[in-house]
Amino acid sequence: MQRWARQLEEAAAYRQQAFGHRLEHQGPDAWWSNRGRLDLARVLQKLGQSAEATQLLEALQASITSKPEPDADDQQLLADAAECA
Repeated sequence: MQRWARQLEEAAAYRQQAFGHRLEHQGPDAWWSNRGRLDLARVLQKLGQSAEATQLLEALQASITSKPEPDADDQQLLADAAECA
């Protein structure tokens, strides 16, 4: 396995762990949980796991759009997710 591929695998494992921690301690709709979704989706896309990345981006969008009034930070996450998709 090439070095960059190994580094991406390590990054994906780290992002998955961080995302799980955020879900557990901050809840599924917290800003940091949504940020974790985006970060993990970006790494998964680079690994060619586009189906998993798409699921995370859809969950991020659903989480933010379910809020009565998404703030500017939420709007930026949505824009970043749209760019990523």
